[in-house]
Amino acid sequence: MLMTVGIVAGSLWIVLFAWVSWHRRRFGGGGGANTEALAEVFHPSRRHVQEQKERRLSLRDNTDSGAPPGSTVDLDAGTAVVRPRPKRP
Repeated sequence: MLMTVGIVAGSLWIVLFAWVSWHRRRFGGGGGANTEALAEVFHPSRRHVQEQKERRLSLRDNTDSGAPPGSTVDLDAGTAVVRPRPKRP
């Protein structure tokens, strides 16, 4: 039983790598999308880390305005926007 499982697993790896090499030859060398999908299987946290970096860039505070974090103050227009802090789980 254990030997059969090992043979099946080994065969699947061979088929996977054969398919990847065929795909790279046919559609051009890069294979970035293929390796990214395969890497996500083995390193699922990588996607989470990338999403977190993108979120930090989009939520970056404008420290030049002098407003508290998450708020903006425009002295020329005479407006101030104050946003409540998000609730933490």
